[in-house]
Amino acid sequence: MTEFVDFGYTDAETEYPLDDPANRASLIGSFQTVFTDENSPYDENWDYETIDGFLEWASEQDYEGTLAIDEGRVVGFSWGYRVDPGEVDVDEKFPEELEEVEPDIFDGKTFMIDEVGVLPDEYRGQGIGTEVESRTLEKAAAREDVSRAMQRTQWSGENTGKLRLDGQLGFEAFLQGEENTPVTQEVEFVGKPGADERIYLGRELGEEL
Repeated sequence: MTEFVDFGYTDAETEYPLDDPANRASLIGSFQTVFTDENSPYDENWDYETIDGFLEWASEQDYEGTLAIDEGRVVGFSWGYRVDPGEVDVDEKFPEELEEVEPDIFDGKTFMIDEVGVLPDEYRGQGIGTEVESRTLEKAAAREDVSRAMQRTQWSGENTGKLRLDGQLGFEAFLQGEENTPVTQEVEFVGKPGADERIYLGRELGEEL
């Protein structure tokens, strides 16, 4: 039976602390499986060390998240961080068009959902992705210092499942210009040459999830 626990690095934060090497290895292994090209529209090559460094960076942010655990194994995950412009290089991580369409986006009250994933085969199609993302949003919404959520996902026409999930959870594309075109950004692949286009989505957190 799948259980859901808080994303965290110590016993004080979660029942599945990521400072435990076995727990951390389970999350990294699941992350690698989720984002390999046969299981995901993202054409990337995440090695263990890169993901471990990514988790270390996340631990230094003002984060929230949820893990889905089945018999001690991470089978789904969602996490993100409050975008503190004093801690996060927003010019490097986000397109400048976001500030043009949403001038307050980097006022410190935006929560960025950084990663969402569910293992393939028997775990997908059970609502695990909806549950982990919803729980992460609920954690963010309960905070007094956060008022909106943002995320990005692939904009190639292939990642329809994730876009459908985000739409069901109230996310809408940031639109720009007279033609209301989505705000997108070319993002380099991890672990291999090339890039693809990602679309940015947002929602207010005062609304019902």
